[in-house]
Amino acid sequence: MTTWLEWLLVLTVILTAIFLRFWRLDSIPPGLTHDEAGHGQDALAIVQGARPMYETIGYGREPLYDYLTAISMRVFNRGDYLALRWTSAVCGVATVAVSMLWVRRALGAWEAILCGGWMACSFWAVSTSRQGLRSTVMPLFLVSALYAWWRGAYDGASHNHPGWGWFTLSGILAGASLWTYMAARITWIFLLAIPLLTLLVDRERFRRRWGGMILALAVTVCVAAPMFIWLRLHPEAEQRFSQLGEPLRLLAAGDIRHVLRNSLSALGSFTFQGDDLWVYNVPGRAWLGPVEGMLFYIGLAIAIWKWRCPAYASALIVLVAGITPSLITGVSASSTRAIGILPVIYVFPTIAVMALLKHLKPLPWVTSVVILVLLIVPLQKSYRDYFGVWARHRDVRVAYHTTLFEISRALDEIALDPNSVVVVSSIYPGRYHDPYAMGLLLRRQDLSLRWVDGRAAIVFPSKPAYLVVPAIAPISDPTLSQAVSDHAEPIRSYQLEEDDLNPYFDLYAWDSPHAAEDVLSRSSQQAVAGSLAAFAPDDANDAYELLRLPLQLGDVIELVGYDVEGTTVGRNDDFTIVIYWRVLAVPDPEQEFVLFTHLIAASGDPPVIAQEDRLDAPAWNWRPGEIFAQVHTLKIGDDVPPGQYPVAVGAYTRDMPTPIEPDPATERLVIDVGGGVVADHILLPPIRIENRATQ
Repeated sequence: MTTWLEWLLVLTVILTAIFLRFWRLDSIPPGLTHDEAGHGQDALAIVQGARPMYETIGYGREPLYDYLTAISMRVFNRGDYLALRWTSAVCGVATVAVSMLWVRRALGAWEAILCGGWMACSFWAVSTSRQGLRSTVMPLFLVSALYAWWRGAYDGASHNHPGWGWFTLSGILAGASLWTYMAARITWIFLLAIPLLTLLVDRERFRRRWGGMILALAVTVCVAAPMFIWLRLHPEAEQRFSQLGEPLRLLAAGDIRHVLRNSLSALGSFTFQGDDLWVYNVPGRAWLGPVEGMLFYIGLAIAIWKWRCPAYASALIVLVAGITPSLITGVSASSTRAIGILPVIYVFPTIAVMALLKHLKPLPWVTSVVILVLLIVPLQKSYRDYFGVWARHRDVRVAYHTTLFEISRALDEIALDPNSVVVVSSIYPGRYHDPYAMGLLLRRQDLSLRWVDGRAAIVFPSKPAYLVVPAIAPISDPTLSQAVSDHAEPIRSYQLEEDDLNPYFDLYAWDSPHAAEDVLSRSSQQAVAGSLAAFAPDDANDAYELLRLPLQLGDVIELVGYDVEGTTVGRNDDFTIVIYWRVLAVPDPEQEFVLFTHLIAASGDPPVIAQEDRLDAPAWNWRPGEIFAQVHTLKIGDDVPPGQYPVAVGAYTRDMPTPIEPDPATERLVIDVGGGVVADHILLPPIRIENRATQ
């Protein structure tokens, strides 16, 4: 092949890779997943001075991708989701380029162009290169380490060219790959497996380069060691590894069925049945199309037959190491867990094609035409499936929280006063879910957001605010819905796709201070109790030691009112109560804060006959002085004897649950009256349970 033709084809491949990874990157994927948001927020923390050895949010993850994203944020001077996506897209293009470098050196120029072209056009490679996930960068470090190792082992033929620099670079890159993604804990093994193979089939080369090969391993260990030492000292941080280790635990116990089933499903991903999650793939779409798939098996057979060829053997080793995580965990999420095979999966169909072309010995321009024809079909299919089928599907919009993306656009575009308060109803109001994502999606930074799940809570800001209510998280409780409708003026209803699970959201101007006054004026201000004396089932109120509202719990919140849905309830019915709290202080954000409502038996057997522990206006988002309402719905069992039962309400804190400590101890907030602790709960007037079936 002439030099100009090679450069032309290489440039075509790289430009194709760039186009497919950057085209409409601001809107496809059509939103942001919570995992992506976690990466973006951790990158912002790094920009602001954090230097994590391991990220503990999101079940634990390696931090290198976050550091790369922080660099992107610095370079482009922006801290939004696009800095995150650009990092992935750049790494995706670089993976194609470095893979071509290795294939060219290991197999040849035509092989590099065909292999790189297939990767550039691959749906799988395109999809992962547009996701803001740490798995995206692992193939780049893996194939770069392989390329550097290859240069160290095969550049020169004497002691005059020992390759120390290349081996050192290979170790640095392989060690860095262990800071990218959990699957790298298996794929780095090529640095051990390929030298052993070299010892077996090329002892003279091994004799000349064994020192450099050992150096690469030693550097890998040194580069990766700090993170693993930290993990050894903080075993609770690595929650995801514990979750995915169940198949191995079953295997160690002698049960091979689970791993066998997972292995068969994962192996089918090549040509039969791929990843079944819309967030990563068109469910069931195999990694390879029919033509590439057939050629893959032919090339795989050739590589196995000629395993003594270093390039073939290296590709086989990386293939086996890369697919191993999915053999353990199965086909679901295999698009990320098996991502280590991306640099070599297209080597095998390339081997088959080039074996045929070398036999036919066509002219260079004929070879160019054959390669272009082989690439045009997967290019067209990938473009159609990704930008057409996948990007427009309802389940993708759900997975990427498209409604939240559209809410952020609406808040950016509408003329809201600076420093306005916006209450957003969401089914994911937790600190590390929708709020994390909104922090990367919303361009304007002068809005003060309050997060609630409107189906069971509402916050009343201290000044007039705006309220965003999506279809999936309406203000459901009748009392709270009335408070909103009486004091809210609709601004606009935003319609999304008709088949969405969340097809619209409404924006209101809300006079929240007057709404709070209204609900509190109508709520019950009856005296409550901090403890219970001798309980007389016929007249429970006489047993209450009365206290007056407001009543403070710790130094965090105070009870200011409550609404009870009737004073009697039938067995097997629901009992609903709305409790109003005023925030005094924000509790420790590193702990979980929960409100409880218990229906208790005065006899203490059983002590609690119905309960609901929850908080749908997250404590991390509280502002001192503001009021919020929490709805509790208790299910009364059909075996509860008729009679009167006190209602106990209160709050407790606990450490965040982890796999090591899934049920941490709780600590209740106490009532302090006149400098003395009264109790660790508040007793509201009792309700009567009736056997309505006999009435």
